[in-house]
Amino acid sequence: MNNFALHAVFCILSLVFFLPSLWARLAFSGEQYTEKKSTLTMIYNGMFIFLHLNFIQNGELPFIGETDTEIIGWVSFAMLFLYMYALPLGEISRTGFLERYLKLKNERAFFIS
Repeated sequence: MNNFALHAVFCILSLVFFLPSLWARLAFSGEQYTEKKSTLTMIYNGMFIFLHLNFIQNGELPFIGETDTEIIGWVSFAMLFLYMYALPLGEISRTGFLERYLKLKNERAFFIS
């Protein structure tokens, strides 16, 4: 398999296997949060974190063997953080950072004047 095909297949499969984690974060967070769902998601994410860490440390991919490509290393590095982010949370703030900042700024302006 040439390098372009290997990079394309690895990136596509990484994204395909990440989508259930992202779905689990959105579906199981908030009121639907339970320890069982969180544990199952953590096990699923842990398997893929292990695979990506194994590639970063040893340069080995399952079913392919040893390969040394920098692009796949960077994709694996990014996927580590994505999988860590994709864990369900018990409580989610529905307001974003900017909305909280603007609300806080408006409250301060009210007290100053």
